Amino acid sequence: MVSPLATKAQLAPLERSNPWRPASSGVARVADSLAQRGDTAQALTILRQVLTPYSKDADAWHRYGLLLWQSTGSRRDGYMRDIGTIRTLSTADSALRMATKLASDRAEFWATLARFNLNSGAGSVRYAATQEWERAARAAERAGDTALIALAAAESGLAAWRRYLGIRNRALMSEGRTLQLQTNMRWERRNARDYLEGYLRRISPPTGTAGYAQALEHFQRAEQLAPASLRSARLLYMTLADGGRWTELLAVAERRANASAFDGQARFARGLALVRLGRLAAARAAFDSALATLDDGYRERVFTLAHLIAPGFDIADRGGLDSAAWTNLSPAARRATTAFFWAARDPDVSTPYNELELEFLARVTFAEFAWSDDELGLHGSETDRAEIYVRFGPPDEILTIPGFSSAMQDDLVRTYTPDLKGASLGLASRDDFASTLLWMYRSGTVFIFDLPPGYGTARLPNVDRGYIRDVQRASPVRWDNVARPAEIDSSLLRVTRFRAGADSAELLIVAQVPRAALRDSSVASASSAVLSLRLVDDRATITPIATDSLPLVGSPLATRTWVARQAARAGIVQLETRVPDVPRVSRGLVVTDGPLPSGFSLSDLVLGTPRPATARSASRWSALPLTPTIGRFQPGTPVAVGWELYDATRDTVDGSARLRLALTVERIDRGGLGGMVLRALNSVGEALGATQPTRDGLALSYDQTIPLAAGASTAVLAESITLDGFGARTGTYRLTLSVADLVSGKRTTRATTFRIAADTP
Repeated sequence: MVSPLATKAQLAPLERSNPWRPASSGVARVADSLAQRGDTAQALTILRQVLTPYSKDADAWHRYGLLLWQSTGSRRDGYMRDIGTIRTLSTADSALRMATKLASDRAEFWATLARFNLNSGAGSVRYAATQEWERAARAAERAGDTALIALAAAESGLAAWRRYLGIRNRALMSEGRTLQLQTNMRWERRNARDYLEGYLRRISPPTGTAGYAQALEHFQRAEQLAPASLRSARLLYMTLADGGRWTELLAVAERRANASAFDGQARFARGLALVRLGRLAAARAAFDSALATLDDGYRERVFTLAHLIAPGFDIADRGGLDSAAWTNLSPAARRATTAFFWAARDPDVSTPYNELELEFLARVTFAEFAWSDDELGLHGSETDRAEIYVRFGPPDEILTIPGFSSAMQDDLVRTYTPDLKGASLGLASRDDFASTLLWMYRSGTVFIFDLPPGYGTARLPNVDRGYIRDVQRASPVRWDNVARPAEIDSSLLRVTRFRAGADSAELLIVAQVPRAALRDSSVASASSAVLSLRLVDDRATITPIATDSLPLVGSPLATRTWVARQAARAGIVQLETRVPDVPRVSRGLVVTDGPLPSGFSLSDLVLGTPRPATARSASRWSALPLTPTIGRFQPGTPVAVGWELYDATRDTVDGSARLRLALTVERIDRGGLGGMVLRALNSVGEALGATQPTRDGLALSYDQTIPLAAGASTAVLAESITLDGFGARTGTYRLTLSVADLVSGKRTTRATTFRIAADTP
């Protein structure tokens, strides 16, 4: 027999509480039969015929109220649009209350009335459901109805939970004011924490602890009485996770996971607890087994990379993935992009898990447990709080203050205090009978949510959504709460692509590793570090390139060079240098584009220091008279630039290749290039001419004729020049090379940057 848990292919399946039970006799049974066949109108007609103000048939009253409620869609929020619906719901309310009056010992009657009130759009009515669930629990206890006792315990716990959320860690604004957001605010309010601290008065001891304890007690009982209920288990997971009770959460999750091989929800809870306890290897195994219980569509919807990428489409030109581009990807492309995303962000490639990916899984799991709402049909990962939590992690401090932050009534007396950027926070003088939730981060960012009374849900104020989007664009995701596996230094990497057949590229990889920093942190017995280089393509396929030993003695900076082959795919090159048994590592990463274009085109530009030429021409970049470097040069030293040119056209008259080369140099920091004149030398040291000043920098143009022997190929022509004359002009430069084929009229361009600096990285 397959467990019913096996059919719940969701992290947090939504289960609306349903205490309704078929009638066993009388007119209520007849009405049930008709309603089940789809004839609700006839069922209501039969019930009306027997119900009078003096009728004592509690079952009939209950069925009449229930069917009336169901005829409106079983929801009360928003019913003010239709006066007919108002009257129907009012009659349903009266009928359900009559049933509880006539049969106060019937637990299911009290439970139905409680559910009816929970679907109200009024917080005060929803609060009233608490008493009805308590009556249902007492009646179920007397009748020994375990299922209803468990349901009532869960719902009573939720009522306590909603009260707790509205008052947890209460703070008051000075002079009785409430926080008010203004429409002219900008995202620079990320530093508003310092401003708010001047007005907040925290209540001590923290408020809400009694409500939390009461909710936890109810949820523990519900889970014990209904061990097959995923909803009861989820509510218990929610409470333990919210309280940071990770050891208890792990114990409950392991008990439930061991009891059922199909309980994926328990495995997700186990993974969350293990991440927070720092047991990452076990957390990876727990999440792997949990993810295997989900169908592909649900897994990709809940654990979507859209939680982390920047919103909107206006940053696409910066080369980053944004939500608009993500939406247009095929399912297969999304899976590949997701794998590549995490492979590119593994903070410690020496471990069998990715610390940041595990943190992402933990954040989404927490959101699903904490903010899923069965009655409203909300998945926690799709709520406003999840939008912030999954991107930025757990807040460092959670506070609630009285009143809605987004109430903008004209009668409010507001004062405005400018922040550092001229935006303003308003303080209103009236409590709006609701709560504002503050999430405060050590970074200075504050996120504000409105908490409607009686719901336990939270929403970002409409006037604040522009600010939220600006914050997310500036910093789509933060990992501040993730402990670094080691102290990390930066290695510099430069990757240059050359054509290597129709389906691949040859990569020249140059790395500069801060050997001095690794040496200073090492133990006395460590004489070398382990240097690992790998290539990850855009399908997250990992190809090791090299594993070398790096001696710790020598110059402060160590330079290493490798040549590797890359298939016709985009990817990343990752470098990690680690001293054994020392929590310090140096890393570098470069994103590489796909293959070079076919036809007449240039390779990437290789930078280096010049060396004497052994021949006037070279057939490949490796024969050019330069030693490749990372692209950083000491003041006063010449800069060598090399390239390969592909598929030039042979002149039919003399068989030569005729080219026009244009070189520009721009200084992209610390001002312009006024007064500078560079000398350009070819590979054998012959002057090509002096650069000429332009509006933005310096330019050099010259023609070149390359004699070719009969039958010689023009598939690859390698060339280099040397630029001299930078002197002490430190800064970062952009170099652009354009080559025109004077025979075919085609043109190709490549650019790169380099730095002149006396300092070390």
